[in-house]
Amino acid sequence: MLIIENTTIYKLMRKKTFLISMLLLAVCFIACQKKNPQHEEAKKTVTEWMGKTIIFPDNVSCTHILQDSVTSTIANKPFKILLYTDSVGCTSCKLRLFDWKNIMNDTDTLFPGKVEYLFYFHPKSVKELTFILKRDRFEHPVYLDIENRINDLNSFPENQSYHCFLLDADNKVLSIGNPSLNPNIRNLYKQIISGKAEPDKRDSNTTAEPDNSNIETDVLVAGMKSKIVFTLKNTGNAPLVIHDIKSTCGCAVPSWEKQAIECGKSTSITVETTPGQSGYFNKTIKVYCNTENSPIILRISGVAK
Repeated sequence: MLIIENTTIYKLMRKKTFLISMLLLAVCFIACQKKNPQHEEAKKTVTEWMGKTIIFPDNVSCTHILQDSVTSTIANKPFKILLYTDSVGCTSCKLRLFDWKNIMNDTDTLFPGKVEYLFYFHPKSVKELTFILKRDRFEHPVYLDIENRINDLNSFPENQSYHCFLLDADNKVLSIGNPSLNPNIRNLYKQIISGKAEPDKRDSNTTAEPDNSNIETDVLVAGMKSKIVFTLKNTGNAPLVIHDIKSTCGCAVPSWEKQAIECGKSTSITVETTPGQSGYFNKTIKVYCNTENSPIILRISGVAK
C-alpha cells in the first residue's frame, strides 16, 4: 500500500513539474514574440500609410504671429512635410518649435524651394497656442483646425509619433514619422528628397552592442569636467552609421567619429560630463543609428563630490 501511494505521489509530482515547464516555455515564447513591439508598430503603420493620399480640408483658418491672417493656399512644391498636432497632453512639449525651426532652416539650405511645410494644429486653447508661437518666435504660417477636420478626413494613427508625413506633389505619403523626435527620420526625409533613397526605405540594416551600457563612475567632481568613454561595436552585416547622439542635459556632452563603422569594428563615444553640484549624478545618452532598436540607450551614474 505504501509503495502504491508513493508511486502515485511521484507521478503527480512529475505531472506538476511537466506543467510548470510547459508554462515557462509558453511565457518565454510569448516574450520572444513581443521582443520589439515598437518595431512591429512602426512596420505596420508604415505599411498601412505608404502611398495614401492625404486629404486637406477647405476653409481652415491660417494664421501668422506677425499678421492677423494669411493666404491659406498650399504651394505646389515637389515635397511637403505635414505635421498634425492634436489637443491631447502638453502642447508646448509636442510642438517642439525650436527643433522645427532648425529642421526647416537645414532643409531649405540643402533643398531650396523644394519643400513646403504644413502645420495643422487642433489646439485645446487658441490663446495658449498663440502664446507659444509668439514666445518661440515661430514665424511660419500655421493652420488652426479648431474642428479637427483634417483628422476627421484622414483618421491619423493614435500614436503621435506618426502624426508627421513626407508627401509628394500629389499629397501621397512617401514616409511617415516625426523628424523632431527622431534624427533617423530626419535623415530618411533628406535621403528621399535628395533622391538617394526610395520612399520608406528604412535605414535599419545592422546591429550594434555597447561593451557597457551603464557606466558607474567615482571620478565626478562638481564643477569639473570628466570624460567617460563608451565603446559601441557593429555586430551586424552592414556598416554602422551614427546619425546623432543626444543627452538629457547640457552637463553631458557627447562626441563621436562621424564616419561609418565597418562590420565587426568598434567605435568610441566620449561623453564630457560637468556636474553642476555635488550629489547623485544620473544622465542618459541616446545614440541614433541605423539599427532596429535605435536609439541605443547609454547611462552614466555616480556621486559627484
